[in-house]
Amino acid sequence: MIEEKVGKQFQDDMTLARASGIRALRMQGNESTNREQREQERRRAEAKWTINRLWVEYMAGKPDLKGIVTDENRRSISSRSSGKRNRAKSFPSTWTG
Repeated sequence: MIEEKVGKQFQDDMTLARASGIRALRMQGNESTNREQREQERRRAEAKWTINRLWVEYMAGKPDLKGIVTDENRRSISSRSSGKRNRAKSFPSTWTG
């Protein structure tokens, strides 16, 4: 039997009994293992639409676009002006108006 880490003692306020209970749930299949949780997180990260991914999909959908040069110039200018801004800060999930 391999005991899987379920949390940190002080950071997660983990006790031996709580860790044992979580491990029991994982062995019964009621809770996903650390490996499964990491895989789910990786899939979620791959599913997120970034500005670059949107651009690639846009270009793939319009290979013979008449104004491609203009669009590429606009993208390069906007990417330079935005710098290293965080996407979450640039596009908040809730808009107030």
